[in-house]
Amino acid sequence: MKLDWRPFNLPLIAPFRISKGIFHERRAIVVKLQYDGQQGLGEATEITYYGKSIEAMLRALENIGKQINDWEFVHPKLFYERLSSESKVDPFILSALDCAAYDLYGKLHHQNTREILEIQHDQLGPPTSITIGLGSEEEMVGSMIERPWPAYKVKLGQPDDIELMKALRRHTDSVLRVDANGGWSINECLEKIYALENLNVELIEQPMAPEQDGHLAKIKSMVNTPLVADESCQGPGDVQYCQASYHGINIKLMKCGGITPAIQMISEARALGLQVMLGCMTESSIGISAAAQLISLVDFVDLDGAMMLKSDIANGVTFQDGHIKYFDLPGHGCDLKEQFQF
Repeated sequence: MKLDWRPFNLPLIAPFRISKGIFHERRAIVVKLQYDGQQGLGEATEITYYGKSIEAMLRALENIGKQINDWEFVHPKLFYERLSSESKVDPFILSALDCAAYDLYGKLHHQNTREILEIQHDQLGPPTSITIGLGSEEEMVGSMIERPWPAYKVKLGQPDDIELMKALRRHTDSVLRVDANGGWSINECLEKIYALENLNVELIEQPMAPEQDGHLAKIKSMVNTPLVADESCQGPGDVQYCQASYHGINIKLMKCGGITPAIQMISEARALGLQVMLGCMTESSIGISAAAQLISLVDFVDLDGAMMLKSDIANGVTFQDGHIKYFDLPGHGCDLKEQFQF
């Protein structure tokens, strides 16, 4: 087996603001696993507020590549087990490699990833939301009007949150979800949740910082709107912990380490009575196509990462009126555009 990779800059359509900063582009790494004449692709994106830098990920790939190039490839689960047991691999890089392994296996055996995972896809599944970043009322309403969509996820975390949401609700009957990215204080959290319930908000993601989860456990019992953990739920070891403070968890492949642990987290969440959101970072269609294979297993979908890019480096799954459209292709059904091949 051979491992190769290439970094890319992914400029955004417009500046994207959340409570953790303003972003104009993302830097990403696409990894390529090659075996027996086929190749599988995966992706890892630099997220500075998670402490993930391109430079560190490139160093990690240099080290891992020396091991992987001597391995035989049998099955993605065996590949994941060996990789995670023999090396302390960062979850973002582990995710890219795990996703690439599923993509490669599908191409070798002429199956899509859903078939490999034995996932039944006989319905549309929940629609993906698209994200509206923090901004002025004019900017946020304008972003929504520019793209009519069945579900929006609205980034909040500033003093006029409720006024902004009222303005958005006046302009749409679509589903509204809220993501505070941990930006609310203890004192304002319950008040804002009650106000958002009156605006028919479907869910609220990570209202306070993870270190405030103890306070959120009490608030959970006082509200009707589902509270979904994001920063508080990184990997499989966090699922049971989140049950006390949240109604659901947001699983992102890069956070947890890929498709293999994501499946484990979905199973554990269901056993604990937790709802599941399938989320993403700002990624190309390489990463989004991998995550999209799991849509039939979850309650909420937020896979708009590639839609935020000025120009996608890859072809892959698409969304029509919010719903997934798969192509009859093996693996994840994605590939780099010709000018970005390596």
